[in-house]
Amino acid sequence: MTPTTAIEVGGTRARISITAVVDTGFDGQFCLPMHLAVRLGLELMGAELVEFADGSKKQELYFRGWVRFLGERRRAKFS
Repeated sequence: MTPTTAIEVGGTRARISITAVVDTGFDGQFCLPMHLAVRLGLELMGAELVEFADGSKKQELYFRGWVRFLGERRRAKFS
């Protein structure tokens, strides 16, 4: 069974509640589909090289927005 939790994410245009998969290797970054990043108004910050579990690497866009988790709202990085 995959652990999940309810969070709220938002940007300059909108906010939504989603069920997020809990990653035991969490590095402080959230992954969202591009269409949600645009819809929420997340701020494009740039691109960075990311490494996947299979060792492959790829340039990915990253965005800034916010997340509310356990009643606390914080700035967050999304890719």
